[in-house]
Amino acid sequence: MTSVNLTESDETTEPAEPVERVKPPESAGPPGSSIRMVSIDELKPAAARPKAEPETEPRSAPLPAPAARNDADAERWHDILVGFIDDPRGSVAEAAELVEADVSALIALLSRRLSRRREAIAQTWQVESSDPGAVTENLRLALRDYREFSKQIAASRRALS
Repeated sequence: MTSVNLTESDETTEPAEPVERVKPPESAGPPGSSIRMVSIDELKPAAARPKAEPETEPRSAPLPAPAARNDADAERWHDILVGFIDDPRGSVAEAAELVEADVSALIALLSRRLSRRREAIAQTWQVESSDPGAVTENLRLALRDYREFSKQIAASRRALS
């Protein structure tokens, strides 16, 4: 599979590999259109869709957790949206559950990260030392880090309010 960098680039550079042009399938809409024909199986909930053929080559490495999570969320959102046709109230309830789980996961992640940062700063100044100069320097650095950490938290609060 050939990948193409879509960011701005210098016009004088050549692509590393030739870009392969792919002819759109006949089921596509008119040329230049964003319309795409879909099969009835694509509209069914994931559990009711036919299973894809197993890959002939195993993947060299598993997907990273965030990408796998994004794929699972995208599939769940697809199922929720498709399910709206038959059960609008149930679809909205599922969407609310998904968002609640996302909010809880974000709060837990933020709590862990903030606690780790606070603990790391605390370790820098609570270390015993016989050198008074080193102690004073550690205290100065800890004070600076606490101040910067506090500024970041305040900026985050302002951005969220």
